Amino acid sequence: MIRIVHANASWRDQDKIVDYLDSVHAEQVARRFLLALDKTIEFIAEFPDLGNPSESSNPRNAGLRFRLVKGIAAQETRS
Repeated sequence: MIRIVHANASWRDQDKIVDYLDSVHAEQVARRFLLALDKTIEFIAEFPDLGNPSESSNPRNAGLRFRLVKGIAAQETRS
């Protein structure tokens, strides 16, 4: 299993998502999102070669891959 390093931007994105869900009174969805995010991060640590290659002109990002958080549907936050 590899070591996962969280960029500052990932923490900011996570906070923004949870803050938004809280603002629309979707606290249970926020909790499910955080659990799904944890599971996705564990999956990435176990299978780092899976996911889509990142397209970036920044050489620092060469070889990075990304994966969507599974287990949360967009419509869950809609009334």
